[in-house]
Amino acid sequence: MINGENYSNSEFSETLKSIIFKSTTKHPTFKQLKSKNIRDEKYKLMNTIRVLSPNVVTDAVYEALHLFWFGIDIGASKDQLIRDKNLEEKLQTRLRKESNLSQVNQALIVVGNEIDRLAMLKDNFNLNEEYEDQFLRLNSVKSQINQFSSELSRMQIRRELIIESTASLDDALSNIDAAQIRRLYESANALIPNLQRTFEETLEFHNSMVRQKIAFIEEELPSLENTMQLARHELDSLLVTERELTEALNKSGAIEELQEIIASLTTFHERKGALEEQKDLWERTNKTLAEIESKLEIANKEVESRDELIQERIAQFNAYFSSISSKLDGVHSLLSADNPDGIYKFTIGNIEGNPGTGTKKSQMASFDLAYIKFADSLEIPCLHFVLQDQIENVHSNQITNLLKDIVTDVNCQYVLPVLRDKLPAELDIESLEVLTLSQDDKLFRI
Repeated sequence: MINGENYSNSEFSETLKSIIFKSTTKHPTFKQLKSKNIRDEKYKLMNTIRVLSPNVVTDAVYEALHLFWFGIDIGASKDQLIRDKNLEEKLQTRLRKESNLSQVNQALIVVGNEIDRLAMLKDNFNLNEEYEDQFLRLNSVKSQINQFSSELSRMQIRRELIIESTASLDDALSNIDAAQIRRLYESANALIPNLQRTFEETLEFHNSMVRQKIAFIEEELPSLENTMQLARHELDSLLVTERELTEALNKSGAIEELQEIIASLTTFHERKGALEEQKDLWERTNKTLAEIESKLEIANKEVESRDELIQERIAQFNAYFSSISSKLDGVHSLLSADNPDGIYKFTIGNIEGNPGTGTKKSQMASFDLAYIKFADSLEIPCLHFVLQDQIENVHSNQITNLLKDIVTDVNCQYVLPVLRDKLPAELDIESLEVLTLSQDDKLFRI
């Protein structure tokens, strides 16, 4: 519900994005945009700018997100195009294990010549009408057998690709240390007996999200397997017919030489059918890949045309970022964006050239606070709060500097969950605290 009005799940996020970030484009999503402001999970506490869940996130997703931070809304992520391109390239890798398109074309020429030669030899024999009819039917059946075999092969490749994608997601089903987290829950439960969620429920939520992705990928499997089953049934029927016709022809008393010609001709027709199916697969995947690359090229050129603006915005941001980081940990941090392969990749460094100076936590604090000042200076819509966990890992004098001198100069609410004894003694805690909890005064008095 927003301002008293009900929304569906998808409408809720889209509406919040429209209200807060003044954008109606699909990517980046509202969930992705708010990730930077709520640093409460391991990957967000270890990565300053790559703040999304590491499961199945591509550089194209980060490009759309990072550019949006700097007021550059590219309208659509290239993520799906890149995924489709990868799928076609996997298919071509499988095809290349057998042959390439040039080899297939040359083989078709050789096979075609051999078919013409054998057909001429066959035509020189005087065959009775019944034998000719059976022979034509046999060739037709063999052609159909080849078509169904090729189609089954293509569907089998598609099925294996789907299963491979599903298997990679299965590997993502909860790699966390279940025993360690369980001990944490047991400790928490001793302090707060009525925890709303058990460890098993949390783990199940994570796994259910992955299962939903698996279900989406596997959605095509039932119809694909049903089609394969029907094709196999039809193929079995054709094989029976082929065997019956072959036996009838063998009993017809045709001379041995003609039988050998017919057998060779049939074999070459089968080879031709298989080669034509390979050629068709190659041409289709080449066409699809060309269309995808064309769309990617257009999208890349559109983004690259804004390079001057991108670099200018980053320079404006670095003025705030470098200033705050130098005050906080003595390092002039800076952000940069490079486009080596058509996708902008953002990285953080410093002018001192020593990535070990300072800490990740102070770098994140500098980045998040600098971003709010930068966004406000250009009137870029953003969230005016930052929640950062584990701030106690930052040196005490940095915490003092952060809370007394830096945060007060930023238009935001800076939320830090921290144990009191981890805060510097000289800090006036009462002027900063919003909520204090203890063993005797727990959340919601529970």
